[in-house]
Amino acid sequence: MKRIIKFLVASQAIILIAFTALLIGSATAQAAPQSSTEIAYAKRGKAHHSKRQAKKPAIIAKKTSQSQQSQPNSMVITPAKYRWPTNTITYKIDQTSAYYANIWQQAVDAWNSTEAVNLIPTTDSHPDITLQVTTTQNLNYAGMTFIKYFNTTKNGLHILAPTTSTIYANNCSYFKYTTSERVHVGEHELGHALGLGHSTDPHSVMYPSICDNTITSGDIAGIKQAYK
Repeated sequence: MKRIIKFLVASQAIILIAFTALLIGSATAQAAPQSSTEIAYAKRGKAHHSKRQAKKPAIIAKKTSQSQQSQPNSMVITPAKYRWPTNTITYKIDQTSAYYANIWQQAVDAWNSTEAVNLIPTTDSHPDITLQVTTTQNLNYAGMTFIKYFNTTKNGLHILAPTTSTIYANNCSYFKYTTSERVHVGEHELGHALGLGHSTDPHSVMYPSICDNTITSGDIAGIKQAYK
């Protein structure tokens, strides 16, 4: 009888351990992102051909922004495909260059000024968003955002997992981007890291090619709609 009792106790312990392992395995599986994607930011034409032309969209964008404010129906809302679970999101600038660290910080400040999100710095090794600067052999892009996301949704949008946004310094130098243009590259990539897609409005900072745009009322409406 004692042997039977010991066998039953041991069997129950094994079952309990196996069940616990199953739960841990299930939780781990749920914590892993199911999908990922890359979103590139197309470069502008070479500087010696288009540096002067690049200034024109900035002027148009300002006029359009004022027009959009007076005519809300004409505003193009930037679409969102993803979002973070809350509007408080951590970021880490993984960059030793003071110049580019300042560029990323200006991009962060610009999105924080929309009051739709609260980007806070962290020294944690696993921030929500990593902001970095590197080089690439592909001259077609000024920046890239690598997005990971879960299949679960909130407000109809996929929940983001740790995401990395990159500015390609060699391309910015090769095409002679100004400091403000590099900041706009950062704003564009950070917009993707917050969940925004590309805009069809050529004056939006989320337009898929560089033209020295700032964050528009349509971009603000899009980010606020995503995090409402």
